[in-house]
Amino acid sequence: MRESCPKVHIIVAPDFGEKLVSLPANEPSWVADTPANKPVVERMWAQKLPGITSFRIDERAGTGDWLISILDEVELHHGEYSQSQPYSELCVYGASLSGELRKELEGYGFQEFQATDYGFVAHRMAA
Repeated sequence: MRESCPKVHIIVAPDFGEKLVSLPANEPSWVADTPANKPVVERMWAQKLPGITSFRIDERAGTGDWLISILDEVELHHGEYSQSQPYSELCVYGASLSGELRKELEGYGFQEFQATDYGFVAHRMAA
């Protein structure tokens, strides 16, 4: 099993861009592949900065749909079967917590939610 981190960042803000470099380097980040985000992600990869993963999006869909589309993959890489300590906190940038998102996240065991200036944070009890 890989080294674990209890926090995962998902960036669905299409114009997050340079703000990516301010995220903690020791916490995994999943970033929507958009014209503003892609060059920053590629630069961070070239600098061998760890923990950055980009994912393709459907530009016709909304940011909430982008988030839903990547949850299985995040769970696969950072959940209980991939890490000795599965992630228990999800920081979402660029989407508000709708009823649909809340229901989806509750299906992954998230129980507490906090709105933030940038989106929201979801928490679940550690397994």
